[in-house]
Amino acid sequence: MQTANNLLSATQKEALSTTGILAMALYRSYEVDNDQREIQSFIVGSQLYRDNALEIHVLDRELTVIASTNENIVGQSLTMPRLQRALNNQHSLSMDTSATPPYIRVSYPISAGLSNKGNGKNFAVGVIENRVNISEQVATLANIRLLTILAGGIILLALGLALSRISSALTRPIKQLFQGMLKVDDDNLDVQVAITSQDEIGFLTSTFNNMIKSLKQSRVKLELMIESSTRFVPSQFLEMLGKNNITDVALGDARFANITVLFMDIRDFTRLSSNMSAQDVLSFLNTLNTYLLPSIEKHHGFIDKYIGDAIMAIFPLQADHGLNAAMEMLEGLSLYNQQLQKRALPSIQFGIGINCGEAIVGTVGNAQRMDTTVIGDTVNIASRMEGLSKDLKCPVILSEYFYQQLSEPCKTRFNIQSLGQAQVKGVDTPMQVYGVKS
Repeated sequence: MQTANNLLSATQKEALSTTGILAMALYRSYEVDNDQREIQSFIVGSQLYRDNALEIHVLDRELTVIASTNENIVGQSLTMPRLQRALNNQHSLSMDTSATPPYIRVSYPISAGLSNKGNGKNFAVGVIENRVNISEQVATLANIRLLTILAGGIILLALGLALSRISSALTRPIKQLFQGMLKVDDDNLDVQVAITSQDEIGFLTSTFNNMIKSLKQSRVKLELMIESSTRFVPSQFLEMLGKNNITDVALGDARFANITVLFMDIRDFTRLSSNMSAQDVLSFLNTLNTYLLPSIEKHHGFIDKYIGDAIMAIFPLQADHGLNAAMEMLEGLSLYNQQLQKRALPSIQFGIGINCGEAIVGTVGNAQRMDTTVIGDTVNIASRMEGLSKDLKCPVILSEYFYQQLSEPCKTRFNIQSLGQAQVKGVDTPMQVYGVKS
């Protein structure tokens, strides 16, 4: 059935995506040959976070197990063909539904990205193998098959009896149930068949409805697990790179894109944090972010980097989005300062700089470590605009080019003022800049 195939396919994709994320995290954060203890802690923590993870192994280039959630095999050498393929930078996926418990096994290279033909383009520093429990999915599929066979038998029997013993009123609920089964076969899990009798057909209909509810809950759980992988790299950044998921990203991927860049930096943060503990500093920043970051997401932007107490945000669609977000961030800061005043604490201020134009989006690093980035004069000038906000005593500074890209309604909505010419570091001639006050 189509629904069964979709469930198995979704389960396999989720296992592959999860293992790919773990492999990328290991590649970016650890050295396989030197960080065995840290890697052991990492995979044990990952197993606790995923209740369906049976075993996770990490092997070095010699295919020796250096870390495992099953400590009995640490130090053993494994020579399975699937592991050799992983060293050639190709993943392997297998499924055993007859095992106890049934599982999906994924062998994945720890590298900067997969090589489609195993040509060694990216060097694999090791292998991660993840065995995922699929008992719930197998049980659901078995229930679907059993219920389908049972329902089909009952429907055929009921239709035969209806021809000779009962009226068309009895065949109506059977037809409704059959139509519901056809909709489920077409991948529609919002089906609920009305129960019109208390006989065997009513019991079968009730059982069918409960089975569909359980299947829908399983699908939602799988979709949420797949969605959680986007916390590592924003989905908007993957779209700008033309990638479907994080496992498709490779070292050196790059594209030109017209974007709006916003920099925000807290004023006198060193002085503010000098009397705080490390925990208080992070609590302060995280609390402040709850007042500011929703404005960025609301206007179709995303955070590219956290730089200490500063942030760099990208708006890939319109210049208006960047200015709208900046002004709402000022409103959020005002609300936060009101809370500080109630606690007899000093208010805080920040500066924002915005620019737009063409920039390079892609990945940088080396075989041991890589990261996503946005680079170019567009980014540099946005940072310089933020730096001017303190000297010009204006919370939001705009470059002239950015100002020119704003729509007329956006220009008239806010109190935008020309601040004249300003010398910008890295630019030979002075630049015209504009300021916005709340």
